[in-house]
Amino acid sequence: MYRIFAIVLALASFTALADSPPSYSTFESKSKNSKFIANVDVENRMGKSYPWEWKYKINVFDVANMSKPLWESEYKFDGYSGGTLSNCQQRLNIDTVF
Repeated sequence: MYRIFAIVLALASFTALADSPPSYSTFESKSKNSKFIANVDVENRMGKSYPWEWKYKINVFDVANMSKPLWESEYKFDGYSGGTLSNCQQRLNIDTVF
């Protein structure tokens, strides 16, 4: 009886620790107030066949002006979409920092 219980417990813990496999498909994330959208997409496949070897790019847009991103950057994509996009847009004045 103890062995059966141990096997059932071991199998239950394996399914509890299971993770969904990564998906390297592009995705969007909206800010909570829906004023900003972040878009993650492939920037360069670099001639490689596996998506985890590709370069990705994140673009953040103001919903009022989707023609040009507010900012963009290289994005280290691990295959899991999601994240939190802030509700505010702040501009950094370099002269006041240094």
